[in-house]
Amino acid sequence: MYKKTFCQTHKSIFSYVVIQASLNYTTVVTFGDSMSDTGNAYRISNHTWPPVPPFNSNGSFADGLLWNQVLTEQLLINATLHDYACDSATTESELAQSTMDRSPNLIANYSIRNSTKPPSVQQQIFEYINAMNTKPIDFDQTLYVIWVGINNYNFNTSLTPLQTVESIIKCLNLLIFFGTRQLVIINEPPFDRFPAFRNKNTTNVMKYLYLEHNKILSEKINETYLSLNSRLSIRLFDSHTFISMIMNDYRKYGFENLDNCWDTETKSVVVINCQDITKRIFTDEYHLTSAMQTLLAKEFYMTLTGSSLISKGIRFLSIEFHLLALLIFKTLLLN
Repeated sequence: MYKKTFCQTHKSIFSYVVIQASLNYTTVVTFGDSMSDTGNAYRISNHTWPPVPPFNSNGSFADGLLWNQVLTEQLLINATLHDYACDSATTESELAQSTMDRSPNLIANYSIRNSTKPPSVQQQIFEYINAMNTKPIDFDQTLYVIWVGINNYNFNTSLTPLQTVESIIKCLNLLIFFGTRQLVIINEPPFDRFPAFRNKNTTNVMKYLYLEHNKILSEKINETYLSLNSRLSIRLFDSHTFISMIMNDYRKYGFENLDNCWDTETKSVVVINCQDITKRIFTDEYHLTSAMQTLLAKEFYMTLTGSSLISKGIRFLSIEFHLLALLIFKTLLLN
């Protein structure tokens, strides 16, 4: 169907000795939402979202580099990042159609971003496949990463974790049939502890929603792929446990508190509430600072090398490709 011709940079209790030669990825392709968006939302919203400044001048949702930029620019050797992630993206628009309507009090250009519909992860993958369909790809040296979930629940409150996870599996299968061999799925962070959601009437409900999401995600990946003996390698990166670990003892990692530096909700302009954002975990109510992104990238890298502090990888090592394709076609038809 398709043609395919640490050194320590932040005050942290732990340091990373990065053995770069142990990983030979030359390309990293990321799909997802604002947690990985390096400027796509900024581009399609005609430079209206996020507000720049104070956000990164490229329009990423941090004060500096995101985790995928740190990974490719600082931890891997000569790696290129192809980022398709977009703020507010859901897994697929048929389940939940999103818009960039957050922070309506920031009145500047609100009508533009409120009418901007970001591509879902499914659409992002199709865009990538169409762009690469006739180009040579070294699948052994190309790493694909999907990090998505929260916006399904934000834009369709009736969705269950099972429905969202099954949609993520569909996205995985699209990439696998295209020829992907190296995949990482990132589970959902503890969003109930993020400034936008903590201490609300719905906080406890959110806590168990994401715990259930992550539990089902892990189970479904094992159930769907574990029996395959193939060249396919899938790892599950546990962002929930890692970010929780940092938050539970934030001073130990050089952060001064758990408050967000930028207030994007209460005024008509962004209010800066801290003097040194490198000492904060959160930029605004929803996103991580570059300092926290760097720690996340390093832990992600260590997961790839098999020496992670907390994350456990899932690896699948050879089924003939035509049998794998049959399995995927069966899964897609049943869904």
